[in-house]
Amino acid sequence: MSKCVLLSNNNISDEYAFNELQKIIKPNMKVLCFTYASDLKWQMENQDTLVYGEERKSLYKHWANFGIEYGDFIVAPFPKDTTEIRYIKEKIKMSDVIFFNGGFMENIDFILKLSGLWNFILENQEGKIFVGSSAGALILQSIYHICPHVDGYYNYYEKKKGLGITKGYSVQPHYHKNNFHHKVNMLVCKIASLKDKVKIVMLGENGGLIFDTENEKEVITIGEVYF
Repeated sequence: MSKCVLLSNNNISDEYAFNELQKIIKPNMKVLCFTYASDLKWQMENQDTLVYGEERKSLYKHWANFGIEYGDFIVAPFPKDTTEIRYIKEKIKMSDVIFFNGGFMENIDFILKLSGLWNFILENQEGKIFVGSSAGALILQSIYHICPHVDGYYNYYEKKKGLGITKGYSVQPHYHKNNFHHKVNMLVCKIASLKDKVKIVMLGENGGLIFDTENEKEVITIGEVYF
């Protein structure tokens, strides 16, 4: 059995989330962080600082409050060759927590599938805690929805398949309950998912879900969550 945490943002140690997350994230755990949702060019240009330097420290600060040791917080390098891929696979096996950050879903999808890490994660998911924020939360789902954004980045609707760590929920992060555009997106997602047997959940900027993947009916909501 695995646990799944779906969030809008990386700020897991903020007050709205910390009290519930500290019940499952313990100081002796090893965390593997995937930043593959980030801009591809930026990832390639900042590998050293992501894996070893200031960017890693910036990501780590959210986990330090749970008592996670800096040496137990690993950022997966870009899987550019077989040596890197073997290293990442070893870290996947050793990790207690696998975290996917926010960014662009298509980047995570592309990198994980091209490197073979997609199937490897699925084969080694038992007993792990999966945490995803924004795009990272979407990729953990069996089905996720790309909706038009008011900022114009996505100007289309599309339903896609994710890793399927969670099969019962399909969340939409960054939901603003008083935003008409967001309400329309929620309605479109619900209509499009009628045959998929997934529950559409909208997460506010400080919102999230926590549940066991084998018993998804017993879900813990944190912060701003709208069913």
